[in-house]
Amino acid sequence: MHTGIREGCLYVNGTATAHTVTASAYRQFVEQCARSEVHSVDFSGLQRADSVCIGLLLAALRRPQGAPALRGLPESARELAKLYEIQDFFQEQTSF
Repeated sequence: MHTGIREGCLYVNGTATAHTVTASAYRQFVEQCARSEVHSVDFSGLQRADSVCIGLLLAALRRPQGAPALRGLPESARELAKLYEIQDFFQEQTSF
C-alpha cells in the first residue's frame, strides 16, 4: 500500500491486504489522516482490498478533528462493511 497527500486528499494506492499493510504502513496512514490539511481519503487507487481496508476506514473515521470524506471505496470493502453490518458508520462520508 502506498499513500500520499495532494490538495487536501489522502490517496491510497496499491493493495490493502493482511499481507501488504505492515504496522509501519498502518501507522503512516493514521498519522497522515490526522493531519489538519486532509479533508478526504480516496481509495480508488486500490487494486485489491480485504478486511484490512475496513481497519483503514475505521482509523480514518476516528481522527480527532472529525471524519474526512471517503471516496472510491473498493467494492470488496463495501461488501465487507455490509457483511460486518457496519456500513452505517460510512453513510455520511460516502454512498453505499
